[in-house]
Amino acid sequence: MADLDESIFLTAEKFFNTADNMVKRTNIGYIEAVQKTCEKYLIDYEDVAKMKLISPILKEKMQAEGMEDGRLKRESTLPI
Repeated sequence: MADLDESIFLTAEKFFNTADNMVKRTNIGYIEAVQKTCEKYLIDYEDVAKMKLISPILKEKMQAEGMEDGRLKRESTLPI
């Protein structure tokens, strides 16, 4: 577990890197990696958005994963 003081200085970049490395090292997706990163830094899931820890890149990866596995409704795409 991370030290509580470490979560105070957590940036969106560090949060993304932690989750991204977890995805690359293990066989989990970004949504689960975000959950595990929250647990590591002792952050409530609901506080992640308030703390602005979800970068645009991480948000895109989570949305794509959610649409792929059916947790989110697929966005309409143009046949171009």
